[in-house]
Amino acid sequence: MLQIREISKEFGRTRALDAVSFELAPRRIAGLIGANGAGKSTLFRILAGLVQPDAGDALLNGISLIDFPDRLAGRIGYLPDHPAADRFTTVNDLLDTTARLHGLTGNRLRAAMAEQLELTGIGDWRNKRLTDLSCGQLQRVALARLLIGAPDVLLLDEPASGLDPRSRLDLYRILKQLPSRGQSILISSHILSELDEICDDIVILDRGRVIRNEALDGTPALPQLTLTFNGPAEPFRAAIAAMVQVVKTEINGSRMQITVSDADAVPSFLERCFHERLPIASVQHTTHRIADLYLNATEEKS
Repeated sequence: MLQIREISKEFGRTRALDAVSFELAPRRIAGLIGANGAGKSTLFRILAGLVQPDAGDALLNGISLIDFPDRLAGRIGYLPDHPAADRFTTVNDLLDTTARLHGLTGNRLRAAMAEQLELTGIGDWRNKRLTDLSCGQLQRVALARLLIGAPDVLLLDEPASGLDPRSRLDLYRILKQLPSRGQSILISSHILSELDEICDDIVILDRGRVIRNEALDGTPALPQLTLTFNGPAEPFRAAIAAMVQVVKTEINGSRMQITVSDADAVPSFLERCFHERLPIASVQHTTHRIADLYLNATEEKS
């Protein structure tokens, strides 16, 4: 259990964090969400032991990360948004050095390296230099390096930043496996629809304060239909008016977003549109649970 208690931090006249408190339960993935400047990276650096808070504490299994960092060495794994490494070293040498720094030798070292090479799918690149890898490959190597010490808690600051869609899917596929291995994750991202796929909990920061903190278990995901069409929007309004489940409608040029309270309403709506030969160019059906919670929380705050 990671307990964050009333952490505050100021940089000059700027208060980056203001009495931030929440808990990360074992074997859970929590999304840390907020706009740029909300304090996410500052909190990550404090929890990783790189920055001292002005006030407050963080406890891992009852032990203070602030007062006793040596007792918790290796229990917290931190992946910044731009992880650094010698780009001319090979993947194998990087993981070998990292494992030795964690005190692994012999069979334990070889077993740990084999496990992470398989989990992250980087075995085929083990003899390549980092400078020869793509951004997505480098991020998977960085994750393997992080995991080789078997930390209890992973702090991931925008791990999907700059990755192509395939690489992001690969990354999230790996992350979803980690709670079953006993690890907890605190992850930040601006891609809220992707966090929807992996997060158990959310913590929303706004100007350094926690404005919402809750489990997603049982939270309904509101379906959203995005239509692009050729021609005016007026012909669609009658079809929309017939949907009693409509929560919100937004029209921007030839693009319309309809949020509904019941996914069962979508097929009948589309059937009516096609029956009336309304000029639909494309249809996208998604659900945005975290995005809805974030927008509601920030609108209430403002």
